[in-house]
Amino acid sequence: MAGQSNSIVNVPDTSFKNYLIGNEAINTNNDNEIQVSEANAFSGKINCHSLGIQDLKGIEAFINLKELDCSKNSLTSLDVSQNTKLTWLRCGRNNLTSLDVTNNLELRSLSCNRTSISSIDVTRNTKLNYLMIYDNDLSSIDVTNNVMLNHLWIRQNKLTNLDLSKNLELRILSCSSNRLRSLDISHNTNLITLACGQNELDLINTLNNRNLSVFSCGNNAISELDLSNNTALKVLYCARTKVRDLDLSANINLERLTCHGTELHSLNLKNGNNIKLTQLRAYNNPNLTCIQVGNLGLVNNRSDWNVDDSVTFNVQCATASVYDLSFSNDIQITPNPVKDLLSIEVEDYSTFESCAIFNITGQEILNTKDMLIDMSHISEGVYIVKITGTDKKVAVKKIFKS
Repeated sequence: MAGQSNSIVNVPDTSFKNYLIGNEAINTNNDNEIQVSEANAFSGKINCHSLGIQDLKGIEAFINLKELDCSKNSLTSLDVSQNTKLTWLRCGRNNLTSLDVTNNLELRSLSCNRTSISSIDVTRNTKLNYLMIYDNDLSSIDVTNNVMLNHLWIRQNKLTNLDLSKNLELRILSCSSNRLRSLDISHNTNLITLACGQNELDLINTLNNRNLSVFSCGNNAISELDLSNNTALKVLYCARTKVRDLDLSANINLERLTCHGTELHSLNLKNGNNIKLTQLRAYNNPNLTCIQVGNLGLVNNRSDWNVDDSVTFNVQCATASVYDLSFSNDIQITPNPVKDLLSIEVEDYSTFESCAIFNITGQEILNTKDMLIDMSHISEGVYIVKITGTDKKVAVKKIFKS
């Protein structure tokens, strides 16, 4: 092609051709065509996004092209096999169903989000450090050769597995809205941001991710979160999970917490720095009655803290310890809500030893060995009933006094 310096590059798409002709850095002789010599000589960036281009034929002549942005067009195919010097490629928001980058060994950054790509091979692109391929039809991807990768955006696909064991430099991972049933990030100790919500995860271990600052894991079946090692954490989103007890007492840098619509029974925010927590979304948690904090003076009447009306803040909550204990299905407490008499029914009455009732601040207001309790003198509100058996097993339940 270099020997045909006076030859004309065939550019059938009018919009693309007009862009090239109008680019003085490319069309150096200012005529109405692009010569092969002009295309060969150009080593800069072609930025032709959002121009309604349907065909990028002619791009193959730009053999020294370093950067290409052809996103937000109407392309159905893209051939960059001759553009072997490419280090940066943006081709998202097109109608692509496939993309071959196996010849583009210099690629550092690849973005092909919001297309219809169902598979892509990046195993030869070992210099990649940025890969954005979200909102596609991928069911699998192999990034084990991409050891320099530090940004991976792959949300809204159909992935069931993601092997990150070789991506030790990974700092940003967005893999939400897939079909992942497990996610091992134990090797990714440089992670700063992790978004893995809307998958099928029932477990996520972040103990090795001490640099984690932003963590979003909502809309999963996760029942337990141990964030005691994540002291750099600033943002946590764990809404609509099955987490029962959430202890954030070690997370002194926490600024934003979203944990609504969960199975939370206890929430410990007593980290010595509640003034930093500027946003709290902890509503629609029917089992949560008390949130443990470090300083009541800093949290009362905080307009940026959104919790259920039945929730109070205290420096010590009964639920912080009581709900760590098992609840027995053999015990029934009726009626609930209760107005006068509260009845405790146990399958084997000989196993019942005592009953204690706490208000939501953790204060014990009643302790009895009776199984029929007069509640008429107790104020309206939410209470915790703690039942102790003769075998020292403990069951708890929340009741409402009307």
